[in-house]
Amino acid sequence: MNVTIDQRKANDVLRDVILGNKSSYRPKTEFCKEIESVILGTHVTYRYILVTGLLSKAVNQDCNPLALQAGSDLDGAYDARSVCHNVLVPIERELLANRLGGSNEPFLNKPARYPSLDIKNPVRRGNDERLLKCTIKILSGVSSSDEALSCLKDCIYYIFKREPRDFINLLSTDVGNHQQTDLINFARLLLGKSFEGESSALLVGLTFSLFSEFSGGFDVRVHKVNQAGTSSNEILDIDVYDGERVVYTIEVKDKRFSSHDVEHAVNKALKYGIRVIMFAIGPNGSLMDSTIGDLTAIWAKKGVSVYFVDVLSHFVSTISYLSIDIQNVIKIIDYHTDKAKMKDDTIKHIGSIFRELDWIKQK
Repeated sequence: MNVTIDQRKANDVLRDVILGNKSSYRPKTEFCKEIESVILGTHVTYRYILVTGLLSKAVNQDCNPLALQAGSDLDGAYDARSVCHNVLVPIERELLANRLGGSNEPFLNKPARYPSLDIKNPVRRGNDERLLKCTIKILSGVSSSDEALSCLKDCIYYIFKREPRDFINLLSTDVGNHQQTDLINFARLLLGKSFEGESSALLVGLTFSLFSEFSGGFDVRVHKVNQAGTSSNEILDIDVYDGERVVYTIEVKDKRFSSHDVEHAVNKALKYGIRVIMFAIGPNGSLMDSTIGDLTAIWAKKGVSVYFVDVLSHFVSTISYLSIDIQNVIKIIDYHTDKAKMKDDTIKHIGSIFRELDWIKQK
């Protein structure tokens, strides 16, 4: 038997739990450790599945929270995707500062595309498999709406332990008093940790975004690290568009790289008719088997302009002639971290820097 979830009631229930969250509250359900593992874990989709299942069970006791689709064979199956996308996602954006992950349509991700949550569903061994088992244990263990509501409260407690992905709503009241030197200090602190090149990619994206506002409003697209080129809309790590035309494409290197890596990136750009390519080198980046001068000369003979910049130096030189609004900087960072789906650890690092510089409110 399929069931329906009153989405208006679900909206009210979730808002009440979030707005009623008190600093004195402590998780107390029998599944609190498993809930902590899932909510503070690294798998975005299981967070959404868990909260959606508990919310739906809290609203309709006949619901089977292990169901992901109304077409599931499980008794009590329901349309979890609609509840998630129509209720949880908008409220996450409004009240939770995108702490679950800021996904617009999380049930389109592979773990949520099965009829139901099952240990037999394909999953990567190790951490992902562990989080799947935790999610199943929680959702299969709640037998009443009251139990589901209690577990949902535990979820909200741990969600607020996560770093927000929407820093603009946490602005410090005196953010306007900050100077340009603070922005340079931010850049140095950001590059202090690499996170597989995400910090460097973010700073390059910020650099071009600030420059574009000064020079004509380009569309700066920072792609997910190590996945540039996997989509037809991606060339290198960062692509800058003027309308439909690519005006810059940038490969970010924050580790040792070779002339072969340069050739690979250049050939990708050439497929799109781009003959001017920038390589932005982070603090951990270095060219192993050649010199920058030699590579520049080799490609110049082929009619290709390849040039190399230091990430921090490029940033400092760019902002030196710009009027910088810290509030706008934070908006840009929010935008790029969201679009590039940057790691939780990167977001936590950014948040700690913002608080150190007193750009956002302390926790």
